[in-house]
Amino acid sequence: MRLTVGGGPAWNGYLGLQLQASGKLPEGAEVYLALVEHIAAGSDGSPVERRLVRSVAGPLVLDADGRRSTQWRALRIPEGAKPERLQGMAWWVDREARLRGIALEACTAR
Repeated sequence: MRLTVGGGPAWNGYLGLQLQASGKLPEGAEVYLALVEHIAAGSDGSPVERRLVRSVAGPLVLDADGRRSTQWRALRIPEGAKPERLQGMAWWVDREARLRGIALEACTAR
C-alpha cells in the first residue's frame, strides 16, 4: 500500500486534502487522513517541538481491487490553529490496529 497526501490553501475555515492510494489494502485494514499542526520548540509557550492532530477523517473507503484510488476531504481548521503550520498526514493500520504506513504532505506552503 502506497499513500500520497496533497493539500491546497486554507479557505473559509477549511483545508482541502487529497489522498492517493495505490496497492491492495489487506482485509480489515483502515486508512485515515488528518490535519496536523507543527509547533516549533520555543513557540506558543512550548519548550519542545510538537505535532498536534487537529482534525481526522476516516476510516476512508478505498477501491477493493487495489487500483489507484483518490479521496478528497475538506477538513475544518479548528479555532486557534494556524493554517500556515498545518500539514496533511495519512496512515494505514492493519486489522490489529498496528501502524503499517504513514505519508506526509510534501509542500505545506499556504
